[in-house]
Amino acid sequence: MKRFLSVFFILSALAMSLSGQSVPPSTGELAYRLSSPVYLGGGLHQTRINTPQGVYVNPAAAAGFQRVILDVNYTNLQAAGGDAAGVGNAVNLAMSFPTKVGVVTGGFGFLETSAYEGTPMDLGVSGRANLAFSKEIYSDVWFGAALDGQIGELDGNMHGGGAMNFGFIHFPDTFGDLKNFRWGGSISGLGYRFGSTARKYFNAIPGNLTPAIGIAFDIADSEKFQWTFRGDVRAPSITDLWVGLGNDLYFGDVARVSVSSSLALRDAFDGSWETIIPSAALGLHFPIGGGSEEKENNLTTTEMDIQVAAAPLYAGVWGFSGGVTLPFGVRDSNPPRVSVPFDPPAYISPNYDGVQDELIIPYSITDERYISSYLWRVEDEDGNTVRSYVNKDERPENESVKNLWSRLVSPKEGTPLPEAVRWDGVSDSGSVTEDGSYNVYLEFSDDNDNTSVTGPFPVIVDTLAPELNLEEPEGLNLIFSPDGDGFKDVFRIEQSGSLESLWEAEFQDASGNRSRGWARADIMPEALEWNGTDDDGEVVPDGVYRYVISSTDLAGNFTDGTVEGIIIDTKQPEVGLTIDKA
Repeated sequence: MKRFLSVFFILSALAMSLSGQSVPPSTGELAYRLSSPVYLGGGLHQTRINTPQGVYVNPAAAAGFQRVILDVNYTNLQAAGGDAAGVGNAVNLAMSFPTKVGVVTGGFGFLETSAYEGTPMDLGVSGRANLAFSKEIYSDVWFGAALDGQIGELDGNMHGGGAMNFGFIHFPDTFGDLKNFRWGGSISGLGYRFGSTARKYFNAIPGNLTPAIGIAFDIADSEKFQWTFRGDVRAPSITDLWVGLGNDLYFGDVARVSVSSSLALRDAFDGSWETIIPSAALGLHFPIGGGSEEKENNLTTTEMDIQVAAAPLYAGVWGFSGGVTLPFGVRDSNPPRVSVPFDPPAYISPNYDGVQDELIIPYSITDERYISSYLWRVEDEDGNTVRSYVNKDERPENESVKNLWSRLVSPKEGTPLPEAVRWDGVSDSGSVTEDGSYNVYLEFSDDNDNTSVTGPFPVIVDTLAPELNLEEPEGLNLIFSPDGDGFKDVFRIEQSGSLESLWEAEFQDASGNRSRGWARADIMPEALEWNGTDDDGEVVPDGVYRYVISSTDLAGNFTDGTVEGIIIDTKQPEVGLTIDKA
């Protein structure tokens, strides 16, 4: 750490010596703050994501935009004492365009400070253009890259410059006890920016080779009030150290108040403490029309955001800024629409016999945007969750450079969805659930946190086969003679069993062909008698027969029983009588 600080101070001193006595303190960073009242009054923070101008500070800031958004603002600079006198102006315009691949943002700006020549507020007269690409590469990581260029007059000469910028924002949601924690960083000025020739490389407007990092978290968070703290550290041109702190107070969806303060190391050395004086911004949100599906795809705005800000700058100059942000179209507030062809109740028998071992529920789903998550749960009769399925998360071991590149260049898609819900009867503990009644619920959420819950879909777990008690006759009891002589004309089957939706029984000949059969629904098997006739009422031929009874319940469990060797014999025996004596 001591070595780092030593190198840092040496670089700072070297930069100051190379730039001469007329170098302003850290005013080059004002190019960022003057891009929007959000930054002028609310502070220069990496984690701000509510304006297209944010890509100028962190190229990842627009990755979450779902609609075309226009931002226009104007800043008036007024000398209120000190070394400066006169008026300066800054005008900015930016517009973000969401696509399936990512969000493209273009911005333009004009800055005029010629009245402050020879003071620390002398930033010249220049125009700039910025083109950024922002992308949500993981559910909690945004990435962005941008190219900006400037041209104008500075110190009496025409100058130009350009640079590449890269940034990211990570949303881990929680960090220790900090709520809604997020952090981001950027490296900007990879090039040769405006002012690098006139004021040397380390004093460009804004700075070259500037790393930055920032955090934000909520101190209070409720439906009507939210308090967000932000803190950032920047190293402009790697020769300065800038620290900024900010607080945003949100009053529902109607208003927000931002207060910030900052100080740079070079400012402290130069005796410039103005930026420690808190700056402030006020934002007001207005609905200006009702939404409709027709408006959603048109350039029609249904709301607007107005910002005003005031901030002390350098040399006695104050900045007063106002702007408006207009999103076009209607934000998706509809939950996913789910269609499930299901005929309740469903029956499964998870006994691994290959028959109805699992529940399969097909479904179809549509949404205006992307399905970001799903949760399928199985509850018992008491409402306790016995099994749950959630969408697969991206895990660190799956996040490689190759994976990152594919996500950067591929169109955005929602989480992969299986074709059907599948439950094998196993609980979250890994054991097969007990027989009984269960309910299945399907929950889907899109990337706007609109959620739909479908269900319940009742399912019966039944692993027990139908019960059957069948007495099998033996010996002479297997023989009968349906010849109408009143003796053994019927064959009686003694049987009993469980109540099932269907029992089937039949008598078959020696070749297995059906002779007589029955199919009874919602009964328990009872004793029956066969009179030897077939389904047409005709007496069957003499021979050997067998009786078969079976049942398959709704869960696919099967049971059967057989009586073999039933003999029908209607042939009258021949009797011969002889008399040996007359």
